[in-house]
Amino acid sequence: MNAAPSERRLATRATVAYPPLFIQETKTLDAAHIARQCWKGYLSTQPDPWGMTFGKSPTLRFHFDNRLLPWPSLKHHSVDGFDNNARNVGAHALLHEMFPAAKQNDLAEAGQIAYLLGCTDPESGFAYSPDKLPRECPLGEGELARNLMLLYEQTHERWLLDWAGKMVETLRHYAIVCERPGVGKVAAYCQGGAGGQGGFIVGEPPARQTKDPTLGGWQHLYVGWAAGAFSKYYELTGNKHDLDFATALANRLCHSEDAYGDDGSFRSDGSFGGKRQESSGSWHMHGHTHCLPGLVHLGGQLIKSGQREAGLRFITQASRTMDWLYDPTRNPDAGSLTGWLGEWLIIATGWNRKTDCEGCSLGDVAQTACALCAASRLDPSLTSLAAFYDRAEQIYTGQIMEQMFRPTPRYLAVVKECLAKRVDKEMTNATPELRAKVVESRYREAVKTAERMIGQQLGACGFPDWVNNLKSDLDPDLPGIHMQGCCADATIRASHAVWSQIVTGDADETRVNLAFNRDSPLVEVVSCLPHRGELNVLVKNARRVLVRVPEWAQKSEVKAFVSKQPQPLRWEGSYVVFEKPERNQLLTVTYPLRIAEVREPIQGVEYTERWRGNTIVHIEPPGKWIPMFERSELDTDTVPR
Repeated sequence: MNAAPSERRLATRATVAYPPLFIQETKTLDAAHIARQCWKGYLSTQPDPWGMTFGKSPTLRFHFDNRLLPWPSLKHHSVDGFDNNARNVGAHALLHEMFPAAKQNDLAEAGQIAYLLGCTDPESGFAYSPDKLPRECPLGEGELARNLMLLYEQTHERWLLDWAGKMVETLRHYAIVCERPGVGKVAAYCQGGAGGQGGFIVGEPPARQTKDPTLGGWQHLYVGWAAGAFSKYYELTGNKHDLDFATALANRLCHSEDAYGDDGSFRSDGSFGGKRQESSGSWHMHGHTHCLPGLVHLGGQLIKSGQREAGLRFITQASRTMDWLYDPTRNPDAGSLTGWLGEWLIIATGWNRKTDCEGCSLGDVAQTACALCAASRLDPSLTSLAAFYDRAEQIYTGQIMEQMFRPTPRYLAVVKECLAKRVDKEMTNATPELRAKVVESRYREAVKTAERMIGQQLGACGFPDWVNNLKSDLDPDLPGIHMQGCCADATIRASHAVWSQIVTGDADETRVNLAFNRDSPLVEVVSCLPHRGELNVLVKNARRVLVRVPEWAQKSEVKAFVSKQPQPLRWEGSYVVFEKPERNQLLTVTYPLRIAEVREPIQGVEYTERWRGNTIVHIEPPGKWIPMFERSELDTDTVPR
């Protein structure tokens, strides 16, 4: 019997075993290298100088309205400050953890925070649009509050925690709290909406009643993003009042007050999405996926505080939603095994259009997958969540790496082609020589602009093509890539999430969880994936080392070596255990590499993919303009060095 068109089918075509190379240096994927590219790329070069503060400090303002095609363009937008500058506070915080010495006295960071402070209400701590009056502060700034806490954790600058403290108190002030039978305390908001940008006018009191409790379908954004902020604030301050409030917000997120889920709340099976056209926020992907890391964090804090059942409930909710997002048998808008997710639920709501991938969501799901893996060690009942390590690898090596912008030869060729067509339209009476001269001049400027966006996630990416499904307002006859600057930091968020989970634990017990390169104080990991199934681990300060083997590897074929000598295998779950290794010893784990064919439906088209381990290396049918997953350099057993 043939599989239904909605099913994803995976078939193993071969398992290939290789003798160990025992190499201690490769040029395979390195999350720290990618994060540094983003830091030295868009994070430092995209924002414009924007005047001086009263204290004569320079300010830097990001762009929200970014275009890569038909030609690169950067424009400012009313959300630049409270959205892009605010999000990149978190990017700087994560980079501090990854590069503590190099990030000291970063002028780009100082300028970006100075600009954000310049459009922040000093009483509430909330940022507002810098370009219009009256000053309206979006209530969806739980993300900024948490980012400030992350930066405080790394820099220990008390004023950052004080700023975040003002924000959480404002979020508490504007919330409505009540008791719901069978649920407990719930907290929600009576103002907001407007695609997440609605909130309060500076100086006005909170609204206590609303005609639309769904807030246009965006209620989930306010309660979900704020729950993560209060959970983090509790972790830093130890104030149980904040943990209780985070729980009340999460209770609202996970218990809809609308019969059809039009407020965007999560259902217990992991799904979300309403019915009403006017509640379109309930269909939005990033609005929901950005709630998930905070849910996992809150669950962990509750377990550590002794509230085990409540903690398990929120972590389980996040894992069920992650499963639902990618399950085509339950979700007609399911994403791809590569990690791709549509910006909107389209099929389920009957919206007659195709959707693109908002880069923000990819940072969210990478962070969530890694957070769930970390949570697997919090409670025996969560052990199975370690399987999300494979999903983290698939998402990161797949969509995140392919959707990260860099001016590739193919991209530049498309830009020049678009410019030539545009000049032909504008200069119909000019000589070919003059038109060619104008094209070349515009092309040089285009390259300069494009280089300011290196490393950021595409704001709206098609599948499997960089070009999206929206008509470009620059020229509707040409291919378009309309990027929202809010997506930029997703590459750094995903890279940090992966980097932080490659090596975990301490000297007493060190775990190698992901098959990526990382040089940590405990061990140095050298990966041969996806070329060969081999991980080499150089011991530094670890007295017990566990190396994870992927779920698809046959345990009977796994081999272990110490200083290149075969060793008997000892297992703990999916980990090979090395007891009492010596400093500078080389630990090696090998397993046959699975070569798989995946067939999956995405927006009505069935794609056939070739995978090596957890990495997609080819797809058919290919993209038209800037095709993705053309990775012949990865589809080889030659390890780059």
